[in-house]
Amino acid sequence: MTTFDIYETSVESSRPIELYEFAIGSTFYRFTSSEDIITVGSSIYLPESISRNALIQGNDQSNRNMIVNMPSSNDFAELYRSIPPGEKASLSIFRYQRDEVPAFDTQVLLFKGFVQSVRFPND
Repeated sequence: MTTFDIYETSVESSRPIELYEFAIGSTFYRFTSSEDIITVGSSIYLPESISRNALIQGNDQSNRNMIVNMPSSNDFAELYRSIPPGEKASLSIFRYQRDEVPAFDTQVLLFKGFVQSVRFPND
């Protein structure tokens, strides 16, 4: 059995997958940076050209920022094109190792917070 920690610390064998879960009320939008559809439990994460910057730490835990980039045609991004949703959206980013056995046994929560703003710089 190969564990998450072995892959996570390996320069050669690490193949991380990040999962992005946006939630507005009881509606979830789930995406992965992987080229494959990823299923964890009963949740399905769709492949998307999605990326993030390094976590920007503020003076305290409540002052952390993460910038996430995705295509403006993404279903979640489209919600903000004209009138933003009435509810605040939350974002959770999880990290898994692709080759962990058993598969996706260990998750690391990289970020949990709320969507503060949305920009469409190229539109």
